[in-house]
Amino acid sequence: MIKVKFFKAENLVKGFEVSGHSGSAEKGKDVICAFVSSACLMTANTIPEVIGLSKNTVKIIRENFAMAIGINSFALVLGATGILPAIYSSVIHNLSTVLVVGNSLRLLKYKLKS
Repeated sequence: MIKVKFFKAENLVKGFEVSGHSGSAEKGKDVICAFVSSACLMTANTIPEVIGLSKNTVKIIRENFAMAIGINSFALVLGATGILPAIYSSVIHNLSTVLVVGNSLRLLKYKLKS
């Protein structure tokens, strides 16, 4: 029997251990064991890439918040004081939305190592 043990800390999975044998064929010829080994290697190789992508995503989200809040606050103040007509403030607001979407598109260029 193949046994899988998960290691958790703070209710998050921190690792896993796979042991045993499926017993459907002799060692070295067991397709089920080969599949489990392949799945474990794929998981172990994918986790660092997912972590890298998630860190990059959080960085871009922070940039987007800063950009949107900065541009919209600037347009709001200028529009409220009468320095900038309301129509221009609304155009600036919509342009900031386009900038945020454009900045988010950088995630599509993230290169996986595999």
